[in-house]
Amino acid sequence: MDKSINKRVRIYRKRAGLTQNELAERLGMKGSTYSQMEREGNIPANRLLQIADVLGIEPSILFEGEKVIVPEVEVPVIKIAEPEPIFVPQPDPLEILSHKERNILKIFRFLPQEKKNKLYKYIMELEKE
Repeated sequence: MDKSINKRVRIYRKRAGLTQNELAERLGMKGSTYSQMEREGNIPANRLLQIADVLGIEPSILFEGEKVIVPEVEVPVIKIAEPEPIFVPQPDPLEILSHKERNILKIFRFLPQEKKNKLYKYIMELEKE
């Protein structure tokens, strides 16, 4: 027999405020016989049913222990919104200049206006080709 059964019998007997002798008397048996039965855990099933009846508990509590009933709690569902897409502007290809292109622009910047105009006309002519 499961040793925890006799421990549960003892716990519930004490909760009921009964001594071993008092419970034995209610069961119609000798106190010493009951004491040995509770101590050693050799309690026949029919006696467990009687003990449960005297203690006013369900027999399953002695056999299996109390079932702890956890109330169901409604868990709120949290919806996470999809993040707004982040717009990352792509740089204008004209903003990204190679080393060579930067050097040409530096040179162009320091040219006299007359030479800038000539160079501009020349580039426009090349573009037409």
